[in-house]
Amino acid sequence: MVLRLRCPETGNVLQRDGAFLRTEDSAHRYRVNELGVPLFAESVLSSDAERQREHYDRIAAAYVENLDYPHTEVYTAYLDRALHDAIGDRDLGVTAELCCGRGEALRLLADRIPEGFGVDISEEMLNAAIHEGVRESWTLVQGDATKVPLADESVDSVVMLGGIHHVNDREGLFREIARILKPGGRFYWREPVSDFLLWRGLRALIYRLSPALDHETERPLRYVKTKPPLDNAGVGTGTRYATDKGNVQGTDDALNKTGNFTTPPRQTVPRSTPQARSATTRMPVRSRRGHLSP
Repeated sequence: MVLRLRCPETGNVLQRDGAFLRTEDSAHRYRVNELGVPLFAESVLSSDAERQREHYDRIAAAYVENLDYPHTEVYTAYLDRALHDAIGDRDLGVTAELCCGRGEALRLLADRIPEGFGVDISEEMLNAAIHEGVRESWTLVQGDATKVPLADESVDSVVMLGGIHHVNDREGLFREIARILKPGGRFYWREPVSDFLLWRGLRALIYRLSPALDHETERPLRYVKTKPPLDNAGVGTGTRYATDKGNVQGTDDALNKTGNFTTPPRQTVPRSTPQARSATTRMPVRSRRGHLSP
């Protein structure tokens, strides 16, 4: 797994050195925690990422508990079916899930992912993922989504499920996604959007009042602020951004965007979030370590 990892400061190859990863010249070293998670964000992160790290390390246990509430599972199942519809029957190949939290995309799409990387700013969320169980073919790393510790053109797919709105530097985020994707690779994402004025106002209020949210760093997507940086980074050319106004449940499910963008050559298939049409199941897991191979 170390073969695809890179120093986020220099882009140089890393090698295992006991409880650390280091560059060949030892100029940069990164600690690996007791569960096998490389901690790149201990030294390389933006100010926004630092705030997000502190926030999610603090609320990780409550956040994970909320994911298992019945109403959350019903809501998430609807969105998961939309994602499956967007992906179709294709395999994802080597996949990076950015802002992975507990590794929701890796678990949901496990049978389509022969090798997976989960990147998140919160060590506590990554530890929770490992305690729940991870596959031998997954590598979980703590890192900033705008300084992804992966090699250029190293993955076939990038998936983000509700992570983009946590990253204010959208230009930097989308440039990193374009950098790590192989030519012809795909970027799949699902996000809350606030193009609808009423939802924008309600979300602004909720984000200020909820202790689980951070209104300073969490900003749901809007077309005018999302499409340009996607295009500038080269992962949005020839696509359209849309929201499905056919709101079946009377919730903001229909205001979640499922995107499907392809890097050059860009034969892009843009999709809006469809209505639920099929069931999904939780994928099995087989191990309980971070699996950072030498």
